Amino acid sequence: MTQIKQKFYPLTVEELIELSTKLTDTELKIYLYLMAANPFGDRAYEIDTAIIAEHMGVTRRTVQRVVKKLESLDLIEVEVSKFKYKKRQQDRQSDSRIAKATAGSLKRQQDRQRSSEPLPEGNPSPSKTINTYSDYLDSLSESERESFLEFAKKKATQLPKPPELPLKWIEKNFEDLRSLYEKQNGIVRCSHSWSEDRQQEWLDKIRSLGFAAFIYEEGKLNLERKNFYEWANSKNLIWGAES
Repeated sequence: MTQIKQKFYPLTVEELIELSTKLTDTELKIYLYLMAANPFGDRAYEIDTAIIAEHMGVTRRTVQRVVKKLESLDLIEVEVSKFKYKKRQQDRQSDSRIAKATAGSLKRQQDRQRSSEPLPEGNPSPSKTINTYSDYLDSLSESERESFLEFAKKKATQLPKPPELPLKWIEKNFEDLRSLYEKQNGIVRCSHSWSEDRQQEWLDKIRSLGFAAFIYEEGKLNLERKNFYEWANSKNLIWGAES
């Protein structure tokens, strides 16, 4: 739980305008929510960030980030009175395998570890495969998360019987919603892993040969090259973002 306290005073138009220059729309809405929840501000008010997230239609991580920013601007005082934790479980089986490894198996293990290390930032990596709703939200920027949630909540309201807890419904149906959202916004996600050298080689070929010649260079359609082109184009890697 987080205890929040702020000074009470009537908010003037001038102060609201000044706040709008320092805060985004989402940050301002959350700040006004906190003021409404504790209007007198004469005592610390305890509230769960999950409740704020549910009411405001944003992620809990967004609320936590906004609270930190409001505190840094001296708009609120924050006192963390409770927190959740658990002991991290070690992989005993993995430890046992390492302890018993022979010289040959140790080398194979090291090779496997190197191959499983994440690629440098910017490379598409199988280790970033999206399997859960949390994975998907983590793969989005803050603005993308807000855009997706706005899209998903609109879909929820269009149901014959809108859900009472839209965020729970979104989490349950995120795969279908994600597919619709990405199709509507022309988002292409990469399922391949290309090295930096291969990426640069193919980008140079696309620029010199053009799209059609690149994907048919071997005399027939190369689906991997076609997927690479669509992914690179969606990321503005070919010619850069339009100015």
